[in-house]
Amino acid sequence: MSVARRYDTLLAKGEDRKQRILDVAQRLLTRNGWRSTTLAQIAGEAGVTPAGLLHHFASKEQLL
Repeated sequence: MSVARRYDTLLAKGEDRKQRILDVAQRLLTRNGWRSTTLAQIAGEAGVTPAGLLHHFASKEQLL
């Protein structure tokens, strides 16, 4: 596998992960509200670590 192809694969996985985080955030924020939803809850339900979530989104505001 070429370097460019591996990079494309990693990029696609990152975009999939980012979309999964956004989907989970939307669901939890709609169900629980802004104040009752934590980044840790979003990360847990999205299957990423809190650090992984912060890699894609630096704050809860960026999830809107």
